[in-house]
Amino acid sequence: MGGARNTSTPWYLAGIICIAVVIASAVLTRGDATHGGSQALAATHAGHEFHASSEVAQSAQSDIAFEPYRRPSPDLPPIPRGKVKRFRVEVYEHATKVSDDAPARRVWSFAVNGKFHRGTGLSAPMVVHQGDHVAITFVNGGPKAMQVSRGHSLDLHAADIAPGRAFATIAPGKTLHFNFIASYPGTFLYHCATEPMIQHLGAGMVGMLLVKPRNLPKVDRELWLMQQEFYPSATPGGDPSMQDMMGKQPDVVAFNGYGNQYKKHPIHVRRGERIRVYLLDAGPSLPMLFHVLGTVFTKTNVEGQIGHSSQTVNLGPSQGGYVEFTLRHKGVYPFVTHSFADMMKGGMGAFVTQGVPDSAAAAF
Repeated sequence: MGGARNTSTPWYLAGIICIAVVIASAVLTRGDATHGGSQALAATHAGHEFHASSEVAQSAQSDIAFEPYRRPSPDLPPIPRGKVKRFRVEVYEHATKVSDDAPARRVWSFAVNGKFHRGTGLSAPMVVHQGDHVAITFVNGGPKAMQVSRGHSLDLHAADIAPGRAFATIAPGKTLHFNFIASYPGTFLYHCATEPMIQHLGAGMVGMLLVKPRNLPKVDRELWLMQQEFYPSATPGGDPSMQDMMGKQPDVVAFNGYGNQYKKHPIHVRRGERIRVYLLDAGPSLPMLFHVLGTVFTKTNVEGQIGHSSQTVNLGPSQGGYVEFTLRHKGVYPFVTHSFADMMKGGMGAFVTQGVPDSAAAAF
């Protein structure tokens, strides 16, 4: 605040560094064994996408074959073209890891317009403008490759519609069509509403549906982050444990479907650009306490409530919104859920400005 510069380490940063050391020690103990062995990762120059070198990996814990990790882009996807915004939402079940440090498991996911986030537990987002006519084709599995053997449904929190038919459970291989007008802006949850609902959400059946206001001021960069819980399998490589879901005891808490992924493969930004991050707590049970070290949110929108000068945005399960900020200095800017027990389970990532190596984020 003017005057002499304090060169001692703040207690807050010291706590974060201690936690990071614990995480780094665990990674070093494992010998950085991603997917049961060291795998080469290739980065594309556009979008910083990462892909594992092999098509099938083996779990060191259970010898279960699972999909190799692929980094999901945090950049907001475009709105579909056409007067009617059409989305084909398909259910698939798959064996994957949701963290380098946790065993492989079965995850139940949604693909949107052919976008599958295999190698993570993420379901693809949907983006429309307020007032758009939205047409949904919901497909519960279908081909054997989808591995679906049970009934599922699709509940869209953004839809002003009678849910009895539109959100009905359909059998494997069946298709359901419905339409609605996206009348209300917001960052909404979509999920399976088939009972027991916690089993379907806890197994991964959650996603983001963003309805953007048409008059929203432009920013330099739009990103999206969804927090999600993952629960350990009751059997090796099997479906997640209902007992752990009921006890709210996930083994992984992740942004965009994979724990700590944006720490190892951080999000690249530019100094001085205005950034808007759309946030969703997909749950099913834990809060999202979003905080970025080294900045203050100049604007926040939490369930339609506008704020400013905020340090942390608190979202409960199924709640969403966005934050805006600018990173003015060169460096690494970690972001966390400020429930540190959940952060330790994977709820951490980082933004890095140009000229900063990814390794600087991984070492934080």
